[in-house]
Amino acid sequence: SLTSREETNFGDLTADAAAQAAAAWLWQQGEAAADLRSLPVAAAIPGELLTRSAAAGTALADLGGCLAEGDLSLAMVQITPARLVSVLETGLADREDPTGEGYGLFLQLSGLRMTHTEEGTARVAELALADPEEDAGRALTLDDEQTPLLLVLPRACLETFGLTEAEGCPDLLADAGLTLPDALAALPANLGAADTAALLDRTAPAGRVLPADAADAAFTGVVELGADYAGLQIRLLVDGREVTAVTDAQGRLTLPGLAGGGHTLQM
Repeated sequence: SLTSREETNFGDLTADAAAQAAAAWLWQQGEAAADLRSLPVAAAIPGELLTRSAAAGTALADLGGCLAEGDLSLAMVQITPARLVSVLETGLADREDPTGEGYGLFLQLSGLRMTHTEEGTARVAELALADPEEDAGRALTLDDEQTPLLLVLPRACLETFGLTEAEGCPDLLADAGLTLPDALAALPANLGAADTAALLDRTAPAGRVLPADAADAAFTGVVELGADYAGLQIRLLVDGREVTAVTDAQGRLTLPGLAGGGHTLQM
């Protein structure tokens, strides 16, 4: 699926839901979690878990039907930026190779903004924590092995990313009973109705995962529809925003001024 190799709006939303569910759970734990509540909460959801697109008008409570079957319990670990870089690079390794062992592990992110190299082995180039007051976020030092932060991800993926208790990463949500479908359904309660509506009404992706040389570059997208669609006026949704465009003599639909990163089109 598309989410196995690039950022999507549904992937962003799913990661946001996971992060918000974990943050809400922390606030329910009273003084026992006071120290953890002071830490940034990020989330990383492997794209292979998002198996199909949501139809227009799908309710949040029904989005669980767009996820893979199996154990979708959520875990949360305390890690450092250096360890987070290792997790992210594992997710980047085979994103362009459907035959690779790690294909499908490309991570949909919440609370983070990452740029990566594309030549040879993919590496994290820059990493930042999301910050509502700074578009670029708060930069993290890639080799920082001291600063703590919290990462939410599916429990079934802990071993894959080297985040087990044996490796110094106990699961802080072990007794919470949180799942990814429940997190999606509870998003309005955890985030608030107004903020949830703003998420669903985004007119462009947040640009959370981008090639380093395209992070801030606008580009013109071209959709090849074929000669049967030549010279037609077409209405479509670009990241949820209605757009009208005309195909050329070869049936190509040109969409100028797209922000760097992946985009979702519906016709």
